[in-house]
Amino acid sequence: MRFFAYQSNTILSKIDIEKEGFSAFENDIVIIKANFHINGTAYIEGLLLIDLECCSCWDSTVSIENQCPGIILQMSGGNDFLSIERVKIAENTIQQTSFQFPRNEWVAVQWELKLSETKNGMDKLLINWVEVINFSGTNMPNAQTFRDLFAQEALILLYRSLLFMKGFKLEPQQTLPLKTLNYLLMILQ
Repeated sequence: MRFFAYQSNTILSKIDIEKEGFSAFENDIVIIKANFHINGTAYIEGLLLIDLECCSCWDSTVSIENQCPGIILQMSGGNDFLSIERVKIAENTIQQTSFQFPRNEWVAVQWELKLSETKNGMDKLLINWVEVINFSGTNMPNAQTFRDLFAQEALILLYRSLLFMKGFKLEPQQTLPLKTLNYLLMILQ
């Protein structure tokens, strides 16, 4: 297959190679190979190259809206460094800043994964056949992590609502730790 991408005048521009048909399971090995050609010298921090989402990886008993979270190959850690973004599965980004992504030439990218919702996963990233990341850790969504995370967010929303009803106003962008919100509610009672 060959795909061409052109600069868009919108914030997001992407294409689905496989839409809602990809199934992967714990300990499966996934290898993605692609060639990219990025012209020019424009700032590309945050550029997404591949977004690997898996709807079958999710515990269907958890009623969360985004049930196809995944991991992303994206430029981060500086302008021309390809990293593995795991924020959608509640994990830290795997960054590398030792190998700059070449420009104005075809670049071979190979991403090898052993899928796991625990620390038993593996991510290996090669750029032009040079290994730039070899990391063991979570690379699939973990339903319990999401239950805990969204339960905490639900409590924070509830606390914010209760504080608002008691006349204490938080700005929309203002966040307070759950412990602080709990304390404020105790003293306002």
